[in-house]
Amino acid sequence: EVVIMHWACAKITASLATPDASLLEMLLDK
Repeated sequence: EVVIMHWACAKITASLATPDASLLEMLLDK
């Protein structure tokens, strides 16, 4: 629902605002 979409968007925004090394490695690995 809207709440889940909002939560996912907020989580993605937070991830982009504070990039994590492990997250970048996982993205580059795909």
